[in-house]
Amino acid sequence: MAPNEPDASVYLSLNLSYQRLAMKSETAVPKLEVHQVKMDDRIDGNIM
Repeated sequence: MAPNEPDASVYLSLNLSYQRLAMKSETAVPKLEVHQVKMDDRIDGNIM
C-alpha cells in the first residue's frame, strides 16, 4: 500500500532532473526536432 508514495516521489524527482537537463541542453532539443523533420521528409519522399 505504501510503495505507491515512494514511486510517485521518485517519478517527480526524475521529472525535475529531466527538466534540468532540458534547460542545460536547450540547443540539443531543436537538433532532435530537425532530425525528426528530416526523417519525415525522407518518409514522404519514399511514399511519393
